[in-house]
Amino acid sequence: MTREVAHFQQFTAALNELPVNFPPGQLPGDDRFQNVAFNMSNGTGDARGPWNQGQARGPRA
Repeated sequence: MTREVAHFQQFTAALNELPVNFPPGQLPGDDRFQNVAFNMSNGTGDARGPWNQGQARGPRA
């Protein structure tokens, strides 16, 4: 248990060293890539399943 306590203390100390204004997602996303799906498949056919059924929320590239 000593290793876990030491790791927790080191992690807490590292978090305390982060600057105060360190919010994640501070930069806005690029609108060109917000709702784009990329077909990276290089097989003979497209795999169909519950993950790619229905209408896409944006254009497909």
